[in-house]
Amino acid sequence: MNYYYYTDMAATPAGLVKKKFDNWDTKTKGSFLADCADHGLKFFEKLYPEDLRPRKAIEAIRLYAAGKITVEQLKAAADAACNAADSAAIIKVDSSIKAAIHAALAASHAAYATAIVCESAKYADWSLNHAIWATKDEASEKLYQHELFLDYIDL
Repeated sequence: MNYYYYTDMAATPAGLVKKKFDNWDTKTKGSFLADCADHGLKFFEKLYPEDLRPRKAIEAIRLYAAGKITVEQLKAAADAACNAADSAAIIKVDSSIKAAIHAALAASHAAYATAIVCESAKYADWSLNHAIWATKDEASEKLYQHELFLDYIDL
C-alpha cells in the first residue's frame, strides 16, 4: 500500500508537496505509536509507580511487532492499560490525575491501533491525542510527534 505525506512548502506553486513513503506497516505504526505513548507515560508512572499496566501495553506493542506475542496477548495488554486509566479516574480528578489518565489511554489505544486492523486509524488518532493531552505543553508534544513521524518515514 502506498502512503503519502503532505507538507506545507510555501516555495512551491501548489503550496503542498506530496511525498510517497512505503515503509509504513503494522510494525512501523506500532513502534511509532509506542514511542509517542511512552513519551508521556511519566505522568502516569509518577502517580502510580506500582501500576505497570500501561508500560506493559507499550512493551506488548514492541513484542507484537517483533512477532513474539499474539494479537490476543496484545489486546489483553491494551485492555489492562485501559483498566489502569479507569482505576485512576475513580480517584478525585485533578490536572495531574487527568494527565495520568491520558497517558494510560495513550498506551492502551496505541496497542489497540496495532492489534485491530479495521479500526486502526481511529485508535491511532486517539492514542496520539491522549499522548498530547497528557502533557502540560501540547504544542511541544505535537512537534515531538511530528518530528518522530518524519524520522519513521525517512523524510
